[in-house]
Amino acid sequence: MVFQEDSYKYNPAIKCNCSFNNQSTCHITQLKVTGLNVRGAIPQELATLTNLKIL
Repeated sequence: MVFQEDSYKYNPAIKCNCSFNNQSTCHITQLKVTGLNVRGAIPQELATLTNLKIL
């Protein structure tokens, strides 16, 4: 699922910026998992998402 600019009705959701390498590469900029009773530590692998702005 993808965030819509004016709507956050999807959960979970991922928003990407695909403007890199002549629009052939996407970077994850937002992840949404609110209200899903997700528990535990945030995985270290998320640190590799250098374009992630909102979690």
